[in-house]
Amino acid sequence: MKIIPGEICPEMGQVGISNMKLKYTQPSDTGGGDSSIDFNELEVWIEDGGAGPYLAFSTDRWSVDLEDIDEICDILKDFKNRFEMQEE
Repeated sequence: MKIIPGEICPEMGQVGISNMKLKYTQPSDTGGGDSSIDFNELEVWIEDGGAGPYLAFSTDRWSVDLEDIDEICDILKDFKNRFEMQEE
């Protein structure tokens, strides 16, 4: 069996992944103004409007230090890698 990411109608002997959603979390920072929140969430998911899958993401708050800005790209790349994993 082969898993095909982004494939809504795979061929015989294959399984398609038509959507996927993950929540990434981090400890809450102090700049959010709401001390009752213990962590921040970043939701990342795949959507397909008919032209192929694309990445979407949403958060109420997510923070990184300026020198660590690449962490955002690392999270999005992690999601992409998980979506593209295939099992032979």
